[in-house]
Amino acid sequence: MNSAPNRFNHNVNFTQPGFSSLVIDGDKGITDLLGRIFTRCGFQVDLAESMVHGLALAESCHYDLIMLDAELANSSIIKLIQKLRKSNHQAEIITMTTNNSLEMEIMVRQQKVSYHLIKPFEVKEIMSLINHFVTRKDNLFLIHAH
Repeated sequence: MNSAPNRFNHNVNFTQPGFSSLVIDGDKGITDLLGRIFTRCGFQVDLAESMVHGLALAESCHYDLIMLDAELANSSIIKLIQKLRKSNHQAEIITMTTNNSLEMEIMVRQQKVSYHLIKPFEVKEIMSLINHFVTRKDNLFLIHAH
């Protein structure tokens, strides 16, 4: 899966105060870029450059959206996703990878991640994903409020 589905709105212009995100990636350039994108969208954002730091943050905070470098966890990606779900069971989880092997994609999809993103990605792709998840979460809130 190389890009966001066409149904996503690529011309995103919104802010979502109160939404929180966690980015876990060993590449400081990626974490900084995603941090700026989420901040621009009005998200509160925490950045972690290691699996250990990311898990510590996830255990102490609630996140609406978690972006995770699947390669950071190596063979323990399943355990990492399960631990993230344990403390943030309603969070949308997006995995990212530069090595899109079929085995990796099957593993993360079995963990019911919301999206599996291939690096390198474009900013508009991230914005579209954020828009999709925010819209979906708003719709779920409206359904539960009635």
